[in-house]
Amino acid sequence: MMQRKNWLTFLIVATVLIAALCMIPIVNQESNTLMLRRKQQTLAGELGVKIDNYNSPAVFPVGYFATVLKPDMTVAEVHQIIRGYQQVLLCDGSTEIYYYFSTEDKSAIRFGIEYNDQGRYKQLEAEKPGSGLLIISQEALASGTCSYGLFGK
Repeated sequence: MMQRKNWLTFLIVATVLIAALCMIPIVNQESNTLMLRRKQQTLAGELGVKIDNYNSPAVFPVGYFATVLKPDMTVAEVHQIIRGYQQVLLCDGSTEIYYYFSTEDKSAIRFGIEYNDQGRYKQLEAEKPGSGLLIISQEALASGTCSYGLFGK
């Protein structure tokens, strides 16, 4: 009888522990989402805007920049508007890849800014979350196809 009670206690404790361990990734994801949202709110305050006024609030500031950047703007005008990023890469000599809230490909909110042959703003290329559209390989950095820095600097 005592062994059966000990075995039952062990099973209950093991079940509770397994359930708790299964919850850790969910809690971490929620925590990461809250941290991202706070960073986005801070940036929105620095830019003097409200996140919900732009398309796709989950990937703010992409919608904001897509709205305020206009074709044929100079590089200086674009660089005056785009701020608050973690890092920027220049790829193929005419496309900037901006990283917001992280320098890691998988966790950053990223978008590309393409310039035309005259060095003027052409378009913003948004990345859909999880698509890996703008994956920058270490080979691209090593070969010089991409380098850290801004267009025209």
